[in-house]
Amino acid sequence: MHDAIRIRVLGPADLDQFRAMRSAGLTSDPEAFATGETAWQEASEEAVRQLLARSGTADAVILGASDPNLTGVVGVRREGKANTRHKAAVWGLYVPVEQRGRGIGRALVQSAVSHARALPDLRMLRISVAASSEIALRLFEAEGFQVYGREPDGRRTPEGYCDVVYLYLSL
Repeated sequence: MHDAIRIRVLGPADLDQFRAMRSAGLTSDPEAFATGETAWQEASEEAVRQLLARSGTADAVILGASDPNLTGVVGVRREGKANTRHKAAVWGLYVPVEQRGRGIGRALVQSAVSHARALPDLRMLRISVAASSEIALRLFEAEGFQVYGREPDGRRTPEGYCDVVYLYLSL
């Protein structure tokens, strides 16, 4: 990985860069995200600001790679119900095409896992990945995630439907 890249917790001050990065991901790789581009575009600035304001808590974090501009993002969100708070989901991993191949995605996943391991009583991380995203699947498997299921036509995209692969990591 490039020496100048650092991973940090994003907050409300990162609103414009985060919103632009997420929009770019939803446009370039719509099959990779459960959130659709239209829903993201319709999200109010205040809703995104609140999402970023919760970042860095015991329930949620949004991490960004920067050099110094944002070069990738990933989130971790803990389940909210009492009987499922031992689980968290990794979401929104995105590195722009022009930044790929530099180890940014791996650094983001490793940082997300490290953050999760530091949370009390968290036992499992989960992620859903489009089956066509072979690089993402290999990345998560290389970091210890294991496949536990596949859902045919699990995600709708502007081009149609794609299968979704579910992975977990025991912490």
